[in-house]
Amino acid sequence: MREIVDKFFPDNWVIAYYMGIHVDLSEVWDEYKAAKLALNNTTDMANVKMTQQRHLTNLTRLLKDLDNYLTEVRA
Repeated sequence: MREIVDKFFPDNWVIAYYMGIHVDLSEVWDEYKAAKLALNNTTDMANVKMTQQRHLTNLTRLLKDLDNYLTEVRA
C-alpha cells in the first residue's frame, strides 16, 4: 500500500473522480489500517509544507509568464 500511495498520491489527497464528485482519501481510507498508515506518511507536516512551497513557486513563475502573453490592445 505504501508503494501505491507514494507513487500515485504523494501530493494529491483529494481526488475528483466524476463531474464534481470529490473524495478525501484521509476520510475514505480511514477504516483500512495499511492505507491509513501509508497516507499518514505522505500527509505529515513537512511534506505538506514542501508541496505548498513548490506550488507557490510554480504559481509565481506561471503568473509572470502569463503577463508576457496577456497584453491589453488599445484601439
